[in-house]
Amino acid sequence: MAEITAALVKDLREKTGVGMMDCKKALAENNGDLEASIDWLRAKGLSKAAKKADRAAAEGIVSIALDGKQAAVVELNSETDFVARNADFQKAASAFAKLALTANDHQALLDAPHAGAKVSDAVTQLIATIGENITLRRSAKLGVENGVVAAYVHAKVDGSDNLGRIAVLVALESTGDKAALESLGKKIAMHIASANPLALTEGEIPADRVEREKAVIGEQIKEDPKAVGKPQQVLYAMHRVIEAEELETAGSSKDMDLDQAIDAGLGQFGADGAPIQLTLRCHTDWLVRQLHETPLSAKQTITVDEDGGTLVTARVIKSWQLMWWLLARLESAEVVRPASYRSELRELLQGGLDRYSARQEKHLRRLAGERKCDAV
Repeated sequence: MAEITAALVKDLREKTGVGMMDCKKALAENNGDLEASIDWLRAKGLSKAAKKADRAAAEGIVSIALDGKQAAVVELNSETDFVARNADFQKAASAFAKLALTANDHQALLDAPHAGAKVSDAVTQLIATIGENITLRRSAKLGVENGVVAAYVHAKVDGSDNLGRIAVLVALESTGDKAALESLGKKIAMHIASANPLALTEGEIPADRVEREKAVIGEQIKEDPKAVGKPQQVLYAMHRVIEAEELETAGSSKDMDLDQAIDAGLGQFGADGAPIQLTLRCHTDWLVRQLHETPLSAKQTITVDEDGGTLVTARVIKSWQLMWWLLARLESAEVVRPASYRSELRELLQGGLDRYSARQEKHLRRLAGERKCDAV
């Protein structure tokens, strides 16, 4: 039997794109014959992975793994979202995330052992099995000495809390209450998922990116007729907030406890009205998911009534912000209780329709008068 050298395995791997263990097995099966080994791999359906390596892998999922005071996240890409729903693909993403907990960097993760081979070989095997280009694009992990690592996954895969389209990890170093830290960390993570910030602090934003944004604002200012005769610093403030300063005054936000303010309703549909116990009947799954991930209040409940409808109950502040939020979701939700608030919404809608009809009627009369003048 011919000797299977490392150089021979490397050569076969470069020609086929197949994992090292499969290359070694192919050479052993074919007595070290390189061409025969290539044909053997083709017959097994493995060498097709190399042909797909130049396709763009732009879809996929992210997966997180939590382990006490540390957490990891990986991004596994595919060519289509159809593959991202594949059970084997999702299982692999979850496994890679758990391995990332003990990997020092992304290359270490790719070289980590998995199912008798390396993670990189497992990705190649996945390509051969599924039939699309797949890449384990990136990974990261966070850890704390004291505190928590909170996580948020957006657009979760059905039946899974660790798989989705967007994932955020937030590490909070603190000796404070763990439950309070978890709550704060998740709120920050949700905000990051929504805002997609460039960096954690202003100083971490690349200088060229700042200059590029300023140049864009400068071009926008040139096109704005309201900018004529105004000083440069005012012009920037009209378009973007470049910098801000917190004033050291009594009663400033430095004296505010963020958690207490949130529990009191600050920022949740205004803080200027009376609290009400609101019950909504949701007609769409997307709204139920939205309210599950972003509750109306800290004590929100979601139940199913006897007709199979989804009811969401929360204690909220009655405000114009809440009313406009509800009006924007007329087709997705209806107010069940309180009845008086439901009546207010109906009257507001009816008043708007009446005013719209009156304006339309006035407009039509004016048009009719113009036509009559034209005819004369």
